[in-house]
Amino acid sequence: MDSLFESVKAALANHYAIEQEIGSGGMAVVYLARDLKHSRNVAIKVMRPELAASIGAERFLREIQISAQLNHPNILTLIDSGEADGLLYYVMPYVEGESLRERLSREKQLSIEDACTITLEVADALAHAHSLGVIHRDIKPENILFEAGHAVVSDFGIARAVSEAGGETLTDTGLAVGTPTYMSPEQASAGRELDARSDVYSLGCVLYEMLGGEPPYTGATPQAVLARKVIDPVPALSTLRETVPPHMERVVVKALAKAPADRYSTALELSDALQRASTAPEVPAVRSRRLGARSLAGIGAAVAIVALGGWWLSSRVGAGPGIEVLAVLPFENVRGDTAQQFFVDGMQEALIDELAQIGALSVLAHQSVMQYAGTNLSLSAIAAELNADGIVEGTVLRVGDSVFITVELLSVRPQERRLWSETYERDVRDVPSLHSEVAREVARQIEVTLTPEEEAVLAQVRPVDPDALDAYYMGRLEMFRGNPWNVFAAIEHYERAIELQPDHALAHAGLAWAYGLLPYVSDARPTDAFPAAKAEATRALELDETIAQAHMALGWVLAVYEWDWSGAEREFQRAIELGPSDAMVRANYSFFLTWIGRYDEAVEEAWRSVDLNPVSQEARQTLGMVLYMARRYDEAVAELRPLVETYPEYLWGQFRSGEVYDALGRFDEAIASLEIVDALTGSAAPMFRSELGRAYAHAGRYEDARAVLDDLLDRERAGFIPPTAIAHVYVGLGDIDQAMFWLERGFEVRDGDMALLNSWPAFDPVRSDPRFQDLMDRMGFPD
Repeated sequence: MDSLFESVKAALANHYAIEQEIGSGGMAVVYLARDLKHSRNVAIKVMRPELAASIGAERFLREIQISAQLNHPNILTLIDSGEADGLLYYVMPYVEGESLRERLSREKQLSIEDACTITLEVADALAHAHSLGVIHRDIKPENILFEAGHAVVSDFGIARAVSEAGGETLTDTGLAVGTPTYMSPEQASAGRELDARSDVYSLGCVLYEMLGGEPPYTGATPQAVLARKVIDPVPALSTLRETVPPHMERVVVKALAKAPADRYSTALELSDALQRASTAPEVPAVRSRRLGARSLAGIGAAVAIVALGGWWLSSRVGAGPGIEVLAVLPFENVRGDTAQQFFVDGMQEALIDELAQIGALSVLAHQSVMQYAGTNLSLSAIAAELNADGIVEGTVLRVGDSVFITVELLSVRPQERRLWSETYERDVRDVPSLHSEVAREVARQIEVTLTPEEEAVLAQVRPVDPDALDAYYMGRLEMFRGNPWNVFAAIEHYERAIELQPDHALAHAGLAWAYGLLPYVSDARPTDAFPAAKAEATRALELDETIAQAHMALGWVLAVYEWDWSGAEREFQRAIELGPSDAMVRANYSFFLTWIGRYDEAVEEAWRSVDLNPVSQEARQTLGMVLYMARRYDEAVAELRPLVETYPEYLWGQFRSGEVYDALGRFDEAIASLEIVDALTGSAAPMFRSELGRAYAHAGRYEDARAVLDDLLDRERAGFIPPTAIAHVYVGLGDIDQAMFWLERGFEVRDGDMALLNSWPAFDPVRSDPRFQDLMDRMGFPD
């Protein structure tokens, strides 16, 4: 005999004779019993002990008493409730008839007349409860019983009792108390402030099932069901049952509106509308579908449903060729869990990376689209600002090792329309393969033809350890923060990812790039950092040759450390082949082209980076730097001035401006910009300081220039300082011998900035010196 049965039987023996179990659910077990005092059959619901322990008797009993005030012929009366030996229970009349669930299991579809009658009776019960401030929260066929041919609603106050007692969400699923198939989107997001419209939605689901033979939304998991409620339009009843009148279907669709404000505001309104529909003459249906993911915002960020995985659904709303520039907007963290924001952002970034591999498509960079997180701008306005003609939006939810993602593709020209959407549920280990799958589907929907290599790259499967994926995403997030010193945090995350999963190719690639930046933002020696970067890039490519960032990182090391110019170019060009829309690859290739003196190509690549990253500070300062290296100073000023006016504390913008103003002989302006940089960095960055010292010298402020030089020399004696930084100031002071001494030192230690000497305007004063020419020859710069 079941131990709970025996416990209940013993605990309630003084008042009730427990006869048998007649039902069970996730929260309670139902027993048929004999009321010893009144000699009648009753149904006793006993909360499961583990749930009762978390709720507490006092609060549960206080909340359950709310239903005792309900007195309506279509509401099953509460007879008794209490606590006995740690068991929480409540007692109702025993109904001889079946439940609506049992009837639906037998008949599948009810007659239209019966479905309407049952809905009207339940709506009357709800209207009475709502008038007393009681929301049911769990309307479903199992809680609708038939007594003497009439529908009666049971379990009023039970869901509220559980949620108000601290059990709002079920910890194993992260979902709100209730039944996912019938709960409203706002209830699914665990919102406490539910009103009558939530019960209206649930009753709409029940009416849909009575007419159509199945609930409006189904799925393999509770999260999958809730995902469909948020993303999909209400499935047409006419496809399940042609005889459902269009005007009645419109009542169902309104009851099932995603946003509460779009539903019937009360159960009485639903009842009135249904009565009119049941007697109205038939008229043609007018069907409409709200387009665009932003129409979902009013659901209260509902059920965070963006899924990756075992089941999927797809809706095709129209065909959409003609998209050439695509913007992947920040994915919505529907649940609003700030601890998971890095994961949501990482999902978006990964999809951008995948799409950037498609040569026939321009995909805007992460930095340009992130500003639209949480914006109220219309999609058309965003597209106009970005010069995009296609938009991808998505939502993400992670529950344990399950991930849900929805992705929508929209065309915005000549008008906004949704072309395609899918919802996925996947194990987090399969997330990387999902990104590839989505990228291929987006390409198919906009009729982009993939090359055989692109097909092969996107078809790769890269399963990951969940914790390693988290660490990798956090590393990526740090790299995108825009502060050079975030590279240290990024390295920690990438190293953690590799520790957890040694064959995590993307983490190796990310770590390679981070190591390659260390000599520019710290006192790391080039002989330590650059070989480590090369090792990580090589390892990444051993694991996966198709990672554009790994080729870029390797090309960077070959150029700035090994001065292997032809090898570096091969790697940069391979990176562009693999990531033609990768703005960072384009930007760094443009740097490389300036170093070897191919200025027109460099400017073209820099502009391409700006096109892919149109509102990025980084892309704009890169263009300014390349124009500076090409000696196109006036154009550089034209690009940099708006940048520093808009973002006066963006240190790279101020630094590039200082370089250009110095080259133009506008020394006061140069010093003003470079002093801002010095203040922003706390005088910690040697190259930034050296440019300020050189500008001081050019302006005749020799004492200030010497102070900067002395500071750099003191720091060089205490640790490592890039020798080019010291040479920089000596050039400004006109001390060519000392400048050449420190440039020779830079050659010996493989200072990363030596790669710039072939084209750097700052060293034009020594360019004709035979010692400098000999240095260039030894570095092997191409003609």
